[in-house]
Amino acid sequence: MSNSRLPMSPELQMLLSAVVLLSGVHLSAAFPDGAPNHRCSNLVPMHGFQPQTSAPPYELTFSPDRYSPGQTVQVTLRGTSGQSFLGFALAARRVSDDTEELVGGFEVPTGAVGGFWYSQNASLPNCLTHSGLPQSEITARWTAPPRSVGDVVFTTPVVQSFSTFWSNVTSSVLTAVLSSEDPPFPPLTIGESPNPLEGACGTEFGCVRSPALCDTANCEILVKFLYLEAENRLRLLVHAVGNFVSLGLSDDDKMGDDLTLTCTGGQGGYSMQLGYNPKYRRLNERHRWTPMQNKYIELLDTGRIRCDFTLPWTVNIRTYLNPRQSSEPPVLRSFDLRTPRYVFVAYGNTYRDSSSVQQHTEMPAISTSQVNLQSRDGYSAHRISGLRRAHGSLMLTAWQFLMPLGANLALFYRCLFMKSYGNVQLWFHLHRGFMVTGFCASLIGVLLIFAEFDWKWRSMYSNTQSHGAMGLTIVCLTVVQILMGALRPDKDSPKRPWFKIAHQIVAYTALSLADTTIITIGFLSSLPQSYRISHLVYAFTWLGFHLVFQIVVPIVLARFGSKAQDADSSEEKDSIETAKFRLLRLLFGVYLAGMLIIFLTWLVTIVVF
Repeated sequence: MSNSRLPMSPELQMLLSAVVLLSGVHLSAAFPDGAPNHRCSNLVPMHGFQPQTSAPPYELTFSPDRYSPGQTVQVTLRGTSGQSFLGFALAARRVSDDTEELVGGFEVPTGAVGGFWYSQNASLPNCLTHSGLPQSEITARWTAPPRSVGDVVFTTPVVQSFSTFWSNVTSSVLTAVLSSEDPPFPPLTIGESPNPLEGACGTEFGCVRSPALCDTANCEILVKFLYLEAENRLRLLVHAVGNFVSLGLSDDDKMGDDLTLTCTGGQGGYSMQLGYNPKYRRLNERHRWTPMQNKYIELLDTGRIRCDFTLPWTVNIRTYLNPRQSSEPPVLRSFDLRTPRYVFVAYGNTYRDSSSVQQHTEMPAISTSQVNLQSRDGYSAHRISGLRRAHGSLMLTAWQFLMPLGANLALFYRCLFMKSYGNVQLWFHLHRGFMVTGFCASLIGVLLIFAEFDWKWRSMYSNTQSHGAMGLTIVCLTVVQILMGALRPDKDSPKRPWFKIAHQIVAYTALSLADTTIITIGFLSSLPQSYRISHLVYAFTWLGFHLVFQIVVPIVLARFGSKAQDADSSEEKDSIETAKFRLLRLLFGVYLAGMLIIFLTWLVTIVVF
């Protein structure tokens, strides 16, 4: 095959060069001066893509192959075949025991930025991150701690491009010459505790569970807690679907400035650590797990993880207010677990061959009230917050009951309500009442969901924003519809026919968009999967039921109209009108009953979740 290439104009060459250059700018623009400090504790870059599962084309080597306390070791990260990389977060960790702590310190070489992640040595950073420029090799000098911490490995994620990265490039083991003089860390046992928490929830121990009244075998989440009076400690057992579970303890029903406890298990290893969720950043800081004792973790055959441990009643966490400023000293946060708190439980799966957890896409389960961890009371947890459930209930009431009923009553069933009140026929009173009430319900629903997100549009999940934009469009169309109704021309006005056409176009546009918006809820990944499935079942059942009547009733009216035109006498016409009236009354009764059954069942589902 020939190696000849197609000719390329200078202009095209300049354009392609600019594209490549801008692509590199994009890939390094996120953190051109190094990754944030909190990235030192997480082996998975938060780029919105999955890590590569192939063998990484990079390696970590060091020399010498053994170390003594205070000794310097040379560490090199390079592409195995000269491949370049844009990002990394190099750190040293123990092989066993407290594998969360970053040990030792680095001299910062050219092409790197130093980071401090709860470092015990203020003079040397315990993490190195990228400077934002492509490179194929970087070498740094690592200084061991003044006391041996046992065998050590060097680890780093490596970013080749924004969407292509490997989560855990690991060196071979750097052997310690001396045994560790550190105090021993409480071991983590793989398996069930020899003293399992057995008995009834709410009597033998306290618990939080979802769904309500579930038992251990079928609970999506189950948190058991027990005050150990002799030890003056709190025992917690967390049971959830997946191979990671994270327990949050919060002053309110929203995460932020809260204590977390996370367990992971699987091929990437088993871990159990404390964490902290800052108030204004979407991340979880992983901390040392020293306060946790009697630690047991197990992956069950049912696809669930069980995590069992004890804590002191007061847990202290040191956190950086600004993780980008390594020079700032950490701030002490103290959590008194005797204070009743809301309990959050998020769960899911870790990245492949890693103990780093994937960001949970579904909303966590939240206790319905603050939990007294000193009690033996039973609590339930819901997957959707009260404001979101109120929002969904109001929007469902407006757009799946009141608005369609008001529109169809005016369009098809007005002959059933022709009695006049105040020179206005009853059907129009009902039509206007349904539409205005539906508008008020939807407006309150919009206000509630904005309150849920602290009145900030950007606080919403990205897939929720599109749903919200459609909802706001519907509310605007409703305002237009109400204004058109208030300014409608007189019956004898030549503009009246045009008003009717415009009125119906806006109404059907709003109702169709509302149906689409409600169906999109079933595709919001932040909602529980079981809820999304049931929601789609209800949505398509309602849509099919509604479409049947939208097709059948006009056909019935057209056939009766045709018969009335062909009638030879007034008696025959009256007979036809009476038959039409009776049939329409029957159809309206079936329509109303079906709407109520679907609507109320749907509403109960929202409230239960």
